[in-house]
Amino acid sequence: MPDLGDLAEGLAELTLECTLSRLHAIPKLPGSNGKCLNECGESIAPSQHFCCVECRDDFERIQAAKRRNGTL
Repeated sequence: MPDLGDLAEGLAELTLECTLSRLHAIPKLPGSNGKCLNECGESIAPSQHFCCVECRDDFERIQAAKRRNGTL
């Protein structure tokens, strides 16, 4: 029968595995095409993905909802 230390170690390993798998599951942003990825129509610099913080937050919220619904 495992003791309390063994159970704690197992829980710590499981927590670490779950955290690492979630980090690897975060999708990468597509390359910039000079337009805001939130499709607001704003032109942006080639090194950027969004025209403002609000568009970035909106895009991330929509992507998270799509992942939860299984449509992404």
